[in-house]
Amino acid sequence: MNEKSVYQTVLLTPEQILKFWSTLEKPISDALKYSVNELSSFDVFKLAIDGKIHIWATLDNLSNIAVITTTRFLHYKSKKVMQMLTMTTLGSSIPDMFDQHEKFEEFAKVNSCSSIQAWGRKGWLRRLNPLRSKSGNKYKLQYYVFNMEI
Repeated sequence: MNEKSVYQTVLLTPEQILKFWSTLEKPISDALKYSVNELSSFDVFKLAIDGKIHIWATLDNLSNIAVITTTRFLHYKSKKVMQMLTMTTLGSSIPDMFDQHEKFEEFAKVNSCSSIQAWGRKGWLRRLNPLRSKSGNKYKLQYYVFNMEI
């Protein structure tokens, strides 16, 4: 972890999600606008309370929420992965995601995931490109997901 970092990422409990939902809801809803409406912010709320979606808060040195990230586990026949659903800042800009990503990687490993996936807009490439796992692997762009309503 970067020793100079002023950020700390924490996984919110269901009780904390209830307590801070009025702060969490709008940024999550705004981030979901870039999706194809698979989930609403209310869906995220219900799934997070049930422990099926994880809501993370990245706090600055004053304990203000700087970034909100949502993740979930995807179960495939031969593997389990952690998917980053949304990531959004709250009026601030963090210089990198290294500390935050290290926390995600640890959580994914503890929960028997073989990888982390990010299904997001093209702008994520800039954030994910400099990251490396503890074993030296980096995110590889495998495909874009497009959707067309008919």
